[in-house]
Amino acid sequence: MKKSYIIIMLLCILGLHSCHKNHDTVSDSEYINLTLKGINYSWTNIDSLYGARVNSGSGQFYTKILGATHWNTTPIKVIDLDFGNGSVASGDYPADIAISINTITYSYSASGNTASTIVTEYGTLGNYITGTASGQIRELSSGTYFTFSCSYRVKRIL
Repeated sequence: MKKSYIIIMLLCILGLHSCHKNHDTVSDSEYINLTLKGINYSWTNIDSLYGARVNSGSGQFYTKILGATHWNTTPIKVIDLDFGNGSVASGDYPADIAISINTITYSYSASGNTASTIVTEYGTLGNYITGTASGQIRELSSGTYFTFSCSYRVKRIL
């Protein structure tokens, strides 16, 4: 329940962050590129992207990488990558990931350790979090696992 509340709150922040962007310009400085089921998906500067160090509510911190397309864009895409144990450093971390493409949702919790991220840059506020992630992710409707890989570079806002 707490994690759902935190995700909803962060989506609201993401929406407010998106309102301040100039959507008429495209920059390659921020991106999330995903390959899932052999299909490539991208989130760019015209989408809502951010990285944040988030308090889980119990005093433990983790990092959230979030990307979402504008509500009237097709396909509607959301990616949420969570990792870390309070660290703000480059490194290799188990990861939780949730992806929604239109109405199909994929999810994986790090408890099985088959999804991970390698963080190559962990900037201070206003700078970038950069890395790659890969592993297995489960399509919730079918229970089938698929391989995914992604790369990201997002501005840290919290």
